[in-house]
Formats: sequence, structure tokens, C-alpha cells
Amino acid sequence: MNPSEKLFCKCLRLCLHPEKTTLFSQEERAELSSHLPHCLALAEKHGLISCFYESLCLLEIPLTPEDRKYYRQMVTGNAFASYRMLAFTRKILAVLEQEEVTYYLLKGATLLDCYPKLELRSYGDVDILIPDSNEFKRLRDRLTAQGFRNEGSFAEHHLEMYDSEDGRDFLLEIHHKVIAGQANAEFNQNVQEIFQKLTPVPGFYPPARLSYQMLPATENALYLLLHMLQHFLGSGFGIRLLCDWTVYLEKHGTEISWEQFGNYLRQLGLTKFSSAVTRLCQQFLGLDASRFPCLLDNSLDEGFPDIFMKEILDAGTFGKTNQSRMLIMSGGGRFSQYFIELHRQMKKRFQKLCKIPPLWPFLWIISCLCFLWNNHFLRKTKTKDILDTARKRQRLVKELTIFQKGEGNHEK
Repeated sequence: MNPSEKLFCKCLRLCLHPEKTTLFSQEERAELSSHLPHCLALAEKHGLISCFYESLCLLEIPLTPEDRKYYRQMVTGNAFASYRMLAFTRKILAVLEQEEVTYYLLKGATLLDCYPKLELRSYGDVDILIPDSNEFKRLRDRLTAQGFRNEGSFAEHHLEMYDSEDGRDFLLEIHHKVIAGQANAEFNQNVQEIFQKLTPVPGFYPPARLSYQMLPATENALYLLLHMLQHFLGSGFGIRLLCDWTVYLEKHGTEISWEQFGNYLRQLGLTKFSSAVTRLCQQFLGLDASRFPCLLDNSLDEGFPDIFMKEILDAGTFGKTNQSRMLIMSGGGRFSQYFIELHRQMKKRFQKLCKIPPLWPFLWIISCLCFLWNNHFLRKTKTKDILDTARKRQRLVKELTIFQKGEGNHEK
């Protein structure tokens, strides 16, 4: 990690713990002033300008009038966006209550009470989980009748529905599974069973007087981890998800059944992934990991946290800053794994036709041609670069022993 990246992470640490202004020495404050352009670029890349500006204010870093105007415009825009999303969330929750649907509100508004200020945790869509298929269809039909539109997507774990208001589109994702299927059938089955028959718990965000239903604390923590995993095994995820993990554990850690959580991790083969994520939050974002010793182990290589954090910083918001960051081979770089990934992408693209096995060879060919076409004409990148990046990132998966079970999952 270069000096700008280290300073940026330290600014986020301060933003999440505003009482700790002594984190920065006078020398570091002066160094931050000289690295402002690079740190700002990272804040823009990760959608964290409000958090970064909050730290600059806490540290009383001098800014030019032009820079101050820019920051204030961005922060004000983010604040208005947050308030609009709260209003949209309230609208969706009202429909759910009218339809008497059993639902779980995911991330988004459920994390606002974990941050020092509402405006520091922006979100661009509303995610709800509805495991019951009949209730899922009933809600879809009700929203369609109200003017919501489904523009279609390849996501096989949720339905995307858009609502237009005042010239803006608001996105609702209705999940029937918490995350998309991964390249491990047993893992997918275990995840489905864990989240299938939970009892919703009430949540409340006082500043907005927002009441909702959410996952129990233990399963909610697992969902946050699975959300990171899903994006990591795709294009990658940015540091905002590490911020979520940090503040959620600090706010709700005492509500989590750590024995049950550890069982979930061993069942899913995610013990080492959880440990690595927690280690990053401890090292770079100030999480007091001594409160959660069950999440840490000493089997990671000494330099691995820096390598893993570099991957996250490079990814930006969900890996969208680099068109070659499309996938990662969760099972290795063998040819069979490329074929497994092709099959998985085929199932995402042809969710109905893939249920007819005799069509698979034709669907494989079409999926492959679409992949090559999109790389050349839409992504403007070489397929070779995508595969090379996937192989490089696969080394992280190997180190994290994802999906591999075992007591503690710490073997190397």
C-alpha cells in the first residue's frame, strides 16, 4: 500500500471513531494535506466522499475555497440522496405492511444506526428478502400494478424493479435468496437452509422514525459476510463493506450468538475469509477485535492483510472501475473451473431454458459468444486480460480456503 492509501484508510478509521482525533500526529496531518488529491480520488472511487470530508473537518485540514466548495456540494448531494432513499424505503415498507408480507430488510437503512451520522452511509437501492414464493409473487404483482417496472437482469437471486418519481429512478431488489448461487452446490444448499425459516426481528431507526423487520443479529452478520463474499467472487468489493462490518460488530456484537456464528462459518467453509475480513477492519479501520477473538486466527501469512486490502482498494465500488475485473476462479485455475464458471453464467443468462439439459450445449456456445462479444464491443477490453486478472485474484481465494471445511478451517 502506498502512503495515500494508508492515509485514506486512517481517515476512514477516524470517521468511524470521531472521538479519536489523536490518531493523527501533526506530521501526519501535514502529510495528509500533501496527499489530498490522491486521497480524494480514492474517496470518489469508493463512494466515500462524505466520510473523507468528515475526517478532514475533524482534523481541521486547510482547504482551498474551490476544494471546500466541491466537498460541500458532494456532501450535500449525498445527504439529499440519503433522505430520498429513506423516503423510498418508507414507501416500500408501507406496501409490505399492507400486503402482510413476511420480509427482511437487508443492509441499507438497517445499517444507518451503526454510523456516527446518517449521511455517512449512503445507499442506492432497497433490498428486501422474501423467502416465501407466493408472497414474492403477490408483492411483484402489487408493485407492477402500482407502476413499478421490471427491466430484466441476469441476477438469479433477486428481481429488480424500478419506480420513477420526480424524474428519478429508484431501484428495489426483491430477493428470494440472500446471494446468488456460487460454484459450490453444497455451499448454496447450506445457505438456503440457514435463511429459509428465520423469524424476523423488529428494527427501528429513531432519527427517521423508521420501523422495519430484519434478520436476527447472528444471521444478519452472516449476511453481511456473504454479501462481501459474493462481490469478492465477482468483480470485487470496496472498502465501504469493510466499514459496514466494523460498525455492525461494534454496535451489535453483543447480540450475536458467536457459537452459532462459528458453526455457520465452519459449515460454509468461510472461517478464514471471516478472519481475514475482521483482521483488515482491526488493522486499518480501528475495530477492537479483542472483543471477537473467535473471528481471528494466526494462520494467515504476515503480509496477507496488506495484499488483501490492496485488492479491495483497487476494486473500488463493487469492482466497477476496471472492466477486466469480471470474475475470479473460486475453485482454482484448472480448465474444469473455466467450464464450471461458463455453466454458471449460462444458468444466470438463461434461467428458464437452462432447466432443459438437452439445450445445454447450445446455451454454452451462445453464452461463450456473448461473453466474447461483450468484452470486445461493450467493455472494450481483451478476454485475455479478464482471464489473466481472474488467475491473479484466484491466489487470494486459495489463501482464504473458501468453501473448504474443517475444524477452524485454518490449515494452509
